Amino acid sequence: MALALRGEGAECPCCGARLRHFAGFNGRSGALCPACGALERHRALWLLLRRRWGQGSTPRRVLHFAPEPAIGRNLERLGIGEYVTADIEAPADLTVDICDTGLPGGSFDGIVCSHVLEHVSDDRRAMRELLRLLAPGGEAIVMVPLDSSRETTEDGPEVTEPAERERRFGQHDHLRLYGRDFEARLVEAGFDVSVQQVRLSAAERERFGVHEKDPVFVSRPPG
Repeated sequence: MALALRGEGAECPCCGARLRHFAGFNGRSGALCPACGALERHRALWLLLRRRWGQGSTPRRVLHFAPEPAIGRNLERLGIGEYVTADIEAPADLTVDICDTGLPGGSFDGIVCSHVLEHVSDDRRAMRELLRLLAPGGEAIVMVPLDSSRETTEDGPEVTEPAERERRFGQHDHLRLYGRDFEARLVEAGFDVSVQQVRLSAAERERFGVHEKDPVFVSRPPG
């Protein structure tokens, strides 16, 4: 598919592919890079990470939960001292539960946790674990599917029927739909939070296939 879409109308920041346009995915047009598999949120996340961590402030040790290949390949090229992947099941460097990893506290200068917490039954416990794992001065880069029209999150870890989860939360394996209170949940867990978005011109958003609405929650230990 990548060869068929080769052109000059779009560019994937994750892999550099130049395309006539991004491919459709899950009912969304212009969503998928056929060369590396990056979706809109992956491209937005990488643009932000490249800006934050690629200009002289690269963390020494990074933990990446549920690692997206399009992001992981690029993080390894940034000159990070140690890049560690983690997931609840293989393949990953560490097979751990994000709610209780068993890893030493303060072990990482950077954590990437994108579209993970909506799958976790006790997301508040997972947030506290992220905070515990961060070294002083470190930061966790957190993204979740978020409905900005909702004031509060709709939790439903007790919902087990895939069709009902998809109806209520947007996907069969999601346990909640986050609202505008997501930042408050991170603060309640103990983080200092800065909500950021990838700032691009309209032409750049079109070229890179990025939605300006995708917020990134840069979460740091207090102080």
